[in-house]
Amino acid sequence: MKEKVMNENEYCRREYKRIYDSFLFSMKLFGSHPVYREKLYLNALNKLEQVSKKHLKSGLVSGRFYIFYKQEVDNVHNTIAIV
Repeated sequence: MKEKVMNENEYCRREYKRIYDSFLFSMKLFGSHPVYREKLYLNALNKLEQVSKKHLKSGLVSGRFYIFYKQEVDNVHNTIAIV
């Protein structure tokens, strides 16, 4: 049972990390343009929310991953927006 929970947690974490890594990569390429930066930010938040809803429907609990990666996306967006 414990192994199944760890596998589910790892699955959730990897899915969120994939979205975050994709966001970081895209921000490196297009982050200097304000319109693209905003679209990338909103797209990443939307994807994170969709994954969270998908996990809730399938019975996986991934709220802490959602909150962590949402905060990370916010931090990157705010840091780049200030510069």
